[in-house]
Amino acid sequence: MLYFRMKENINFVNRPIIINWQKRLVVQELYKGCYENVPKRIILEIRPNPETEFVDIVSIPFLIVSKKIQKVLELYEPNMEFKEIILLDKVNGLADEYVLPLFQTKDALSDKSIFSNFHTVLKKMVLKKSKLGDTAAFFVRDAPRDAGIWRMDILEALLVRRAKGFILEEVEIEE
Repeated sequence: MLYFRMKENINFVNRPIIINWQKRLVVQELYKGCYENVPKRIILEIRPNPETEFVDIVSIPFLIVSKKIQKVLELYEPNMEFKEIILLDKVNGLADEYVLPLFQTKDALSDKSIFSNFHTVLKKMVLKKSKLGDTAAFFVRDAPRDAGIWRMDILEALLVRRAKGFILEEVEIEE
């Protein structure tokens, strides 16, 4: 099975840019151990822009997905939990509903992965096949979160539904 690293496509110049989120959310609480501390619904402001294009994946500063992607995730990961996120442009009166998915974190990063000199940028991701299991979408421990790792079958389902706002990079799998 093929796996891909998903990233937010910053070429969508009118994508929503979340602002002042530090007052509403503690990133450390987004990880499984503290997920219950995250409120059921959060309203986050976005940078005012009358041309905002609400894409399906927003991964900066953390991963949230559209309701369209939530429906696909629920098909492939029926036990996944979600928190509701409302993105709001107060100036232009624009809003859309997203969800914060609770991805599993897997210890699957191979020693063959290549980082920059200061271990801040992952230049090449290599995953251990034996650690992947059958999870359709997940984060990798000790790797940048971006928008996670997605299995090919779930990506095909997203592409059929014309999901937008992300780019894909195939991940090498070590036997």
